[in-house]
Amino acid sequence: MNKSQAGLIGSKVAVVFVSIGLIAASGILMLINRGSLIENLNLITKMILYPNVTIGIIACYAFGWIYGRYAGIIIIISNKDELWIGILTGFLTLLTATLVGSSVGLIRGLLNSEDLISSINDYLYEPLYGILIFGFIPTIVLGILFGNMIRNREHRNE
Repeated sequence: MNKSQAGLIGSKVAVVFVSIGLIAASGILMLINRGSLIENLNLITKMILYPNVTIGIIACYAFGWIYGRYAGIIIIISNKDELWIGILTGFLTLLTATLVGSSVGLIRGLLNSEDLISSINDYLYEPLYGILIFGFIPTIVLGILFGNMIRNREHRNE
């Protein structure tokens, strides 16, 4: 198997796991909100309409594809440990997408004449903190499964 095939496997698997992660995040949000199903779906729909959330979701897929490509190459070609590479890829995707989405919110806050310190707190620190706290365990679990799936795809394609 060559690098481009390994990278493509990693990217495709990453997109699947980004989708699973976003569904898990929606489920966690629903559990925290404790509203009815209709209220929760309405909340998620409203959140997706915020530019910073939309950009964050797009960034999640984009960086998942990019980091997934490298993970595929590292796991398949370099024969590195799929568990740690999967977890690292998950956290890199989560952090990068959160920072991109939060930066959009920060810029919007600053354009609305909010002061710099409160904008950094509201749009960078709080989202990053919340996403890492509630996404820590799911990212580890999905990262392990992600790495394993890449390794399994490698054996299927031989």
